[in-house]
Amino acid sequence: MRDSGRNVAQIWRARNHTALAFVTNLTATWLSLREAAGETRAAALRGLNSATGCAYTNSRLNEWLRGDRQPDRAARQAMLRDILPEMLTDLGVDPTDYTSLADKLT
Repeated sequence: MRDSGRNVAQIWRARNHTALAFVTNLTATWLSLREAAGETRAAALRGLNSATGCAYTNSRLNEWLRGDRQPDRAARQAMLRDILPEMLTDLGVDPTDYTSLADKLT
């Protein structure tokens, strides 16, 4: 998830996200970081579908972004697994198993 030498942690700092923003809306944070890394929304959604084995649509993503629906456990885990390593490292947290942490948070 690196683009032009910038990693998610650098993008995170550049966009001045806070931990509160992350907690408030996981989907928006995940999508904004993917787009900031140079991915289109469609590419980010394909990656999410690949990671989960599901077939989420752009409409479902929009429902999550608006708060009309909450992402299911598989989507939350995939988003957390995608962004937690860089974000937590940037915040000074050094867990050894990010996948386990993502599973426990969902």
